[in-house]
Order: sequence, then structure tokens, then C-alpha cells
Amino acid sequence: MMSPGSFVAVLLAAALVAIASPPAPAQEAGGEDAQAQQAPVEPTPESLRAKYPPRVEEMRPTPGWAPQFLRPTSPAVRETTPLRVDWADNQLDAGPVTFGVPFPREAVASAENIRLLTANGEVVPCQVETTATWDGPDGAVRWALISSNLRRGADYSVEFGSDVARAATEGVTVAETDEAIVINTGPMQATISKVRGTLFDEVALNGQTILTPDAAASEMPVVIDAAGNRYPAGGAADGLQVSIERSGPMEVAVRREGWYTGADGTRFCQFITHTYFYAGES
Repeated sequence: MMSPGSFVAVLLAAALVAIASPPAPAQEAGGEDAQAQQAPVEPTPESLRAKYPPRVEEMRPTPGWAPQFLRPTSPAVRETTPLRVDWADNQLDAGPVTFGVPFPREAVASAENIRLLTANGEVVPCQVETTATWDGPDGAVRWALISSNLRRGADYSVEFGSDVARAATEGVTVAETDEAIVINTGPMQATISKVRGTLFDEVALNGQTILTPDAAASEMPVVIDAAGNRYPAGGAADGLQVSIERSGPMEVAVRREGWYTGADGTRFCQFITHTYFYAGES
């Protein structure tokens, strides 16, 4: 018969054995394959999309949500919008001004049905270009870009509609060849070379030449690096590209893109210039 003290000693020994030897993990049917299935799996985009499918809901605007400007309107016959010119700190009495005007949907069919008037109803020479349309490229005018020469303190209005027809305006003229672009604003005639890197190749003001091709070559735009190396604006052989960006009776824009290139052909950096010419200006 076991004494109480011996019984307690046996229990204590059994507890120590259990602590020293933790139970081995249970093996499920399938052996190693079962353990591999229990290993954590890294989520993938495909598994996440399968678990959390995206919800696509139809967007239905609330009735009356659209601003008045976006709602279709009846085509305008002859309407006017007042124009206020803010000259800010500019001290000029007159000068070229370019501005954008938005139009309601279906109000104006073409830029030809837009013109500029003085407060007395006199037609002001202007250039109008459509920059955005409603409902596709063949839709009504949404935004128009207007260029004109305006006077400080004068009141103007934009007139538009099917009964409005803008007359042809004489202003800036452009002549282009394979070697140059010649722009005539009236008082000034400027030649921009497509071959050389000069900013202007020749300029005449009121019929008198003030910049000759030889003088332009001696004043070629140039970049000088820290070591004193010179990189003049390169010509056609160095990748010069000259194009007309905008062309109209009131404004012409010419774009030049090329490289400042050393005598050994090393390119230092690229240049892009935009030069604007306005009717009656020099």
C-alpha cells in the first residue's frame, strides 16, 4: 500500500516529466501534405479580387444637378455679352489682348458667328479660334479664344449667334519657305531662319532694316559653361525645328526647338522659344 507521501512524490515526478517533454503536434491524415496545406498563403491580387469583388454601381445624377451653363439651350440668333478688360498695373493706352470666352451648349455653331463690338456697336477687328466644342469635334462652340487690339478704358462686348457674321480682317501676314518664315505685322517685318540658330535672322521697322543677317549671326544666342566652353544655338544640322503654332490676322506664334551645341558637336541643353507677333505692333 502506497503512503500519502509516496503518492505525492509520484505525482510531482509525473508533472516534471510533462513539463520537460511537451506533447508532439498532432499528425493529421495525409502526413506532410496535410502540414503543407496548413502553411499560410501569401495573398495575390487575383485572390484579393476573388474575395473582395469590386462593386460597380450606376451613377445617376440627381434631377436638376447640372448647372444652367451645361444644359442645352436654343441656338442664339444675336446676343451680346459685355466684356471688361482689367489692365492691372499695365500703363499702355492700348495693346494686344487674348482671352477665352465660354458659350452654353448649342448656343453657337461656329467661330465665324462670333465677333467683337465697341460700346457704340462698331465692329472691332479680331481673331477667333475654337479651342473646345460640345459633344465631340463637330459640336457647337464651347470655348473660343479671341485676340484683338484693345484700348484702355473702352467698353466692349462679344456678339454671337446665327445672324452674326464676322468679316475678314487684314492684319499679320506670313510667308513660309524651306529656309525661313517671314512675318509682317504692318510696321515690322521679321525673318526667322529655319537653317540657323538665330532668334531673328533679319528685322525691318517701318521699311528700315535694323537687323541684318550678318549682325544676327554675331549675336547668336549662346550658353557658356563653368569651364568657359561656348555652346551656340544650333541650326538645322543640329536638329533645329521651326514651325508656325498659330496663324491669324491678329496674332501669329512661331515655335523654335533645338540644341545649344558646341563646335565639336556636343549638345549642352535643349531650348524652346515661342515668339508672338501682333497686328500693328512692332
